[in-house]
Amino acid sequence: MPLTIVDALTDVLELSPDHRDVLISRIAARPDPDDLAQDLGSAVGLPDIDPPQPRTAVVLARIPEKRMRAAGSLVTATLVPVELSALDDGWSLLQPTTDAETSDELAIIVGTALQAGNLGHRRRRVLLLWRGEGATSGAMVFHRSRMLASMVWSSSWTEPALSGWEVRDEITEEFARLSRDRPVDSARLRALFRSDDVPGDPLTTLVDVLGVPPEAIAALDRTPSAPARETPAPVGFWRYLWALLNGADSSERIPRSWAIGFGALALVVTGVFAVMLALGIAVLATDGTVVDEHGSTIEDRVATAVFAVATLVHLMMSIRFFRLGRRDR
Repeated sequence: MPLTIVDALTDVLELSPDHRDVLISRIAARPDPDDLAQDLGSAVGLPDIDPPQPRTAVVLARIPEKRMRAAGSLVTATLVPVELSALDDGWSLLQPTTDAETSDELAIIVGTALQAGNLGHRRRRVLLLWRGEGATSGAMVFHRSRMLASMVWSSSWTEPALSGWEVRDEITEEFARLSRDRPVDSARLRALFRSDDVPGDPLTTLVDVLGVPPEAIAALDRTPSAPARETPAPVGFWRYLWALLNGADSSERIPRSWAIGFGALALVVTGVFAVMLALGIAVLATDGTVVDEHGSTIEDRVATAVFAVATLVHLMMSIRFFRLGRRDR
């Protein structure tokens, strides 16, 4: 590498003469580019080039507690164990207990759970708060399965894409929509997002401006004043879906099209199982003659019993879905 480039790097990185010599020797060894970056980072004291990762995180939404519990049960079964806390003013909170780096996936599942409610829930956003190593912290806003905006405070690096005030103000507007039922101090919120390093705790300021219960920060930091927690029992996707649909009440109805659609799907599956049941009964009744077999087997009896149970279960499901669809809206 020409010494002019070394001199340019020395100026950009503000390296001492000793570090400049280290830079020259490492480059002269012609290592792999990735190894060179790591070696130089450790040799000249560069901050970590990897983005900060959550050490602890919470996901919040103004969503009925039973829906948040259903989402938590699915997450516990498919992603990581989580804990549920009910906060004031209709807010609910989920917190990963093992791997906080999966919190964005958790937020997507909660955003999807919002869509299973009535139309009043569908425009609501999900808030993700996290803390990393040192004083690093951040926040994200999700709608359905999409991350709309994010911010990191006290990180070692500044992201060029966030350098303009116009971009920062757009991020501010996305976060302000979390507080759609109350006025927001826009000037205070804008000032918070225009700075990468603010005095005090930016997350405490954020929840205060947005009207999020302050217990969210206590839960994030697991302080003695943290709200009570419970661990939702793990359930699979179909049980999760059934919990969302079956748990709907007069104030929180699922969309009629959802109920009718799932009822029709369950009825089709019921028909398939009924055909298999009829075939199994015919095999047993004719001692295998109907399928050109010499006698029936124990497997035929077990399969017939399984199809009988499956037919009954799916028939009950289809009836339940159609009843939900016929309710007055």
